[in-house]
Parts: sequence; C-alpha cells; structure tokens
Amino acid sequence: GNQPRNEGKINVNTATEYVLASVPGITSDVAANIVSRQTSGMTALSELLQVPGFSLQLMQQTIDSFSTTSESFVVRAEGSFGQSRVSLEAVVSINGGRARVMKIYEPPYQDMPLRWGWQDTTTSETVLGENP
Repeated sequence: GNQPRNEGKINVNTATEYVLASVPGITSDVAANIVSRQTSGMTALSELLQVPGFSLQLMQQTIDSFSTTSESFVVRAEGSFGQSRVSLEAVVSINGGRARVMKIYEPPYQDMPLRWGWQDTTTSETVLGENP
C-alpha cells in the first residue's frame, strides 16, 4: 500500500531517549519516562499525559512532533574502507510485517554524519565481509 509518511514526526513507541530529548521542551527526564513506557506501548498521543512530567502545556507545545505509529522509516548509514567513505539514506516501508526499500539516496556531501547530527563516536559497527 501507499502509506502516508509522517514526515518529521517521532514515534513515541520506538524513539530513543536522545531523539525524544531533541524536541524543544522535552527534558531528558521526560524523555526517559516516555522510553520506559515503550514496553507497553501507546496507541494514542493522549496517553503521553500519563507520563510523569508530561503536562497539558507540554502536550500543546510538542504534540505536532509525535506519532504513535510508523509505516515508513528513514535509515541512514555510513560505510568506510580505508580512507573511502560513502553515506546512504534509504526510505524503508513496512507492509504486512515485511520491510521494503522504497528509495535509496546518496547525499552529495562528505560530512553527512555531522549533517545528520550524529555523535563523533561510532555506536555500532558491522563487518560485512573480510578477505582471509
């Protein structure tokens, strides 16, 4: 199906504390409280009012930043080999429990991790293949 993308919306059921805290008005404490609710999940944004520290005023300020569902995601990756680096962005859609790559884009800049707001330290590394 052709699911509408919630462009710029953050899924409160899957976002990390770091991503949630990037929303103006959301403190790290409130972000941590939202993350602690992710195991049970939220089906409506009004459930944010049950999160400790999340007030009606904060809801009014931030409600347009959030979603409780996502059918498509942007996946960002950077690969390197020696001094060579390549950054890719892909739009992945979930349909019937299966992921499908809808679009792959290679940004024309060398500093994509910086532009994406990534921290300087690598959080995960996957070796795809090595010569023996």
